[in-house]
Amino acid sequence: MIERLKLKNFTAFKELDMEFAPGVNLFIGANGTGKTHILKVMYGYLSGAVVLDIIGAIVDVFLPFGKDISRLKHHRRQDHHSLVQIAGFKRGEEVEYELRASKIVLRDDIIDSEIGQLIYIPVKEMLANAPGFLSLYALRQIHFEKIYQDILVRAFLDPLRELPPEMQKLMAKLEKRIGGKVILRKETFFLKNKQGELEFDLLAEGLRKLALLWLLIQNGGLSKGSVLFWDEPEANLNPELLEPLVDVLLELQRQGVQMFLATHDYALLKLFDLKKTEADTVRFFSLFPDKEKGVGYTASDGYLGTLPNPISEASERLFVMEVQKGFKERRQ
Repeated sequence: MIERLKLKNFTAFKELDMEFAPGVNLFIGANGTGKTHILKVMYGYLSGAVVLDIIGAIVDVFLPFGKDISRLKHHRRQDHHSLVQIAGFKRGEEVEYELRASKIVLRDDIIDSEIGQLIYIPVKEMLANAPGFLSLYALRQIHFEKIYQDILVRAFLDPLRELPPEMQKLMAKLEKRIGGKVILRKETFFLKNKQGELEFDLLAEGLRKLALLWLLIQNGGLSKGSVLFWDEPEANLNPELLEPLVDVLLELQRQGVQMFLATHDYALLKLFDLKKTEADTVRFFSLFPDKEKGVGYTASDGYLGTLPNPISEASERLFVMEVQKGFKERRQ
């Protein structure tokens, strides 16, 4: 489980110190406030710790120009160190990477807890683009962050021989929503049901997202101890599918999966707030520009305490516009 993240002079952040919930962590904020960067730096750091190349992993996840990690420093300030520190897992040691007139320091605090599978689901759905992508990525210098390769590698894994009953129930719920089961043939994914097989190129993108969850549960990618990073899970998803999605994510959290989700969607946030139980751990983070820290934040265990909230503010403005338009039409 990831318990804490500290950043200093890293991308948008002059200084950041966040403590996370063991369950679901939701990030909101205007564009440019670093939501995706928080997800990426944790995923890159922990992925790199596995292969003992933290610097290389962070570069591959962010893809700065020329793969120059110094470009990830906050405003490229050469007179200050950059710090990335993650606490709450048992692996790694202090690493220093020298940069021109400064350095980036990567540290972790060793705590008696383990992290299982790391899953990053990017905004762009990749299952329909699976045929040939891994070979192309391995042989050519194509400009894709490593998260796209990683999610396909996870999706291609064979099913587990046995799944816990709770996970089988989740798969059944997802099958009902996507209208069948997912099969793989020659790097091409198909949705299989009584009517036949439908290749993913012809399947709605929102359904492909739910199908990816089905695959990750089936092959054990999402299991106790896993950490899921998901950037805009609501993208291309019909609003009527948001509630079953939240139900599945909350149940995965109950089964020991920790989550970090960046979103711009009011309905998704409210569903988490309304459907969580007292036993669930859901924390809301609001990021906003801050002169001293670059990006500041507030944290709350309830949606109403999430301030500032640009999503609610936008909804309120639309409501006011609708009321004003109604009064204007009545006068006419």
